[in-house]
Amino acid sequence: RMLSEKYLTQSYDSKSLPAILKEAFIDVNKSFKEVLKTKSTNVQSSGTTALTIYIENNDVTIANLGDTRCDLLNYKS
Repeated sequence: RMLSEKYLTQSYDSKSLPAILKEAFIDVNKSFKEVLKTKSTNVQSSGTTALTIYIENNDVTIANLGDTRCDLLNYKS
């Protein structure tokens, strides 16, 4: 089953989002490692990065996989 089907076909409320993002990122990382095991690729030299930011009112949820960096800036004109 595709990961997108698992996560995109369900309804979530914003309070459960951090736990859902954590689970999804762990699943993606595990799936990526499994794919690499079936290929003739050196797992140690391969990787992926992903970054998701969800902002609702004053709540910010950030999920990060790999060495992607997130900078939160506040711009006021």
